[in-house]
Amino acid sequence: MYVGAPLEPTTSTSLRSRLAHALARGRRFVAEHPFGTALVCWFAAKQALALLPVTLVTGESIKPNFLFACLATSLWIIPWALVLGRRLQLLSVALASLALGFVAHANVLYFRQFSDLLSWASLRYAGQAEAVGDAITGLMHPLDALYWLDGVILFALAFRIPDPIARRQTRLPLRTAAALALSGLALFAAVFLTTRRTKKMHGGHTALASTLGPIGYHLYDGATYVFRSVRRWAPSDETKAAVKQRFVASPIPPGPTPLTGSQRGRSVIFVQLESTQSFPIGMTMAGRPVTPRFDALAKESVVFPRFHSQIGQGTTSDAELLVNCSLYPARTGSVYYDHADKDLRCLPELLREHGYATVAMHGNRPDFWNRALMYPAVGFDRFESIEDFRPGERIGLGLNDRDFFVQAVEKLQRTPEPFYAFLITITNHTPYAFPNLPRELDVGPWEGTMLGDYLQAIRYQDEALGLFVDELRRAGLLDRVVLVLYGDHQGLMHERAPEAASQLGLDPGRGDALFSFERRVPLLLRLPGEPGRAIERPVGQLDLGPTLLDLLGLEPRHRFQMGRSLFAEPARPVVFPNGSALDAELFFQGNDAALGRPGCFDYVSGEAVDRARCDGLKAHAEAELQVARDLYECDLVPWLLQGAP
Repeated sequence: MYVGAPLEPTTSTSLRSRLAHALARGRRFVAEHPFGTALVCWFAAKQALALLPVTLVTGESIKPNFLFACLATSLWIIPWALVLGRRLQLLSVALASLALGFVAHANVLYFRQFSDLLSWASLRYAGQAEAVGDAITGLMHPLDALYWLDGVILFALAFRIPDPIARRQTRLPLRTAAALALSGLALFAAVFLTTRRTKKMHGGHTALASTLGPIGYHLYDGATYVFRSVRRWAPSDETKAAVKQRFVASPIPPGPTPLTGSQRGRSVIFVQLESTQSFPIGMTMAGRPVTPRFDALAKESVVFPRFHSQIGQGTTSDAELLVNCSLYPARTGSVYYDHADKDLRCLPELLREHGYATVAMHGNRPDFWNRALMYPAVGFDRFESIEDFRPGERIGLGLNDRDFFVQAVEKLQRTPEPFYAFLITITNHTPYAFPNLPRELDVGPWEGTMLGDYLQAIRYQDEALGLFVDELRRAGLLDRVVLVLYGDHQGLMHERAPEAASQLGLDPGRGDALFSFERRVPLLLRLPGEPGRAIERPVGQLDLGPTLLDLLGLEPRHRFQMGRSLFAEPARPVVFPNGSALDAELFFQGNDAALGRPGCFDYVSGEAVDRARCDGLKAHAEAELQVARDLYECDLVPWLLQGAP
């Protein structure tokens, strides 16, 4: 994770002058107000320590720019508290400390789950926190109390200081407080300009926060969020031209491929497997397979061992977007919340135009991830949530997978063919240690660990999946449908389950080891009439929708998809929301140090190579991500449909 370069002098004379005045005022403040100086330094230190868990995970050191940013934002806040008198000084500082503690703790909890920091866009789905309360509790650590301890102590001291001492407290003149705040602003401006000069503003959230500090990061993130919200109303001519070029003037050719039209007229079932990574597939514990039903189905299916999750902050909803709409996720937050009102021309809508009935099913409540609003927008005729299933045992967030699959087949039998059914499992969801989850594996030394609980949940999901296949066969549907199974995103974060690294033998010398562990998910396509085989090429979720259209032999008009068929040649690079990318030869790791050091690596050996070799991958990723985000951030699909000039 990048944490800033040493503060460089700017060429602006006025900025140098402001810095000189700021230093002079700072020296006077230190000499005349030692108590206030101590509070300013303490608040800056708390900001720096707030990111310590992130820094420890990524192994990076704190550099001067970050410390200067923390000091600058401390100067914005603390002097105004010192203007107050008596007990109000400590009380206001205590409230500021508690507020910072809340933000810092929330960021760390979010990072432990997603290897990222909170953003303003992600607050759009904060209401889901209640539903995943057990998962949040599982993320906490006893030392997290330190985020709150100093604020509580200051709050208590504010009411316990003897009146004679409180009356002798020095009040800071209002003019001095304003001058100090301006000094902090000048110092932060210098850090900001240096960061822009070194082109680190386009790194990940963790890189940005470790340069601008936690407060500076959230202010900058909020400003850019507002900018993107406003930008949609007035896209530039350059933006429109780039989008038109990508989707109209020179779109990616759909094929043909060796399998074009091989499944023409068939119904389709997509099953999105919650939190399912690739490593448990084919694994054994105490001589017993973890995923026997998936393994058996794989023998009669086309599988892609190097299939990757391309999700961002929207996790499960991002996987749905990638698969159904063939578009990359948003920079921050979730498209399902921020762009639910947009026409994206997604797979369900395209199939419905060709006579398909379209239905989505999930054993969770309908408002989770804004699905009740988003599913009709992307073209689903029906959405069957937990409210539409018969009551059954709840495991974790909703209806258990076994009951969900059995009832789903009953519903599919009543659905006119051809149909497109999109099913999402839910039992295999963090924190995995559900008391009523059957435990049929002997996980040995990992009993009671997150890895052990995860493997038990995977085994339960696999048995439920096997029951689903049996029910489809019994109903006569299995050989009439294209069945696609894939993982949506990682289930285990490497830092939360360190025992997984030893079990899997992750090589710390490989630059792509952690990325491959967390981003590689299973993909299986059971195609009636096609023999089972494995295709060893790096691919991603973006291509699933175009692959299905290719198999069905459909070429819809006005398709604004960014992927192409998995069977098309040549294969295209796999791009990830943080700017990372890979192809058959190289892996480019962007500025997301939570998953390893940035750089260019050989895809086969994992060894670092000359970074210049990845310039093409990097440029491709930047261009693809920008066009996709321009498409929905600026709401350009209606413009394209109207025959963009």
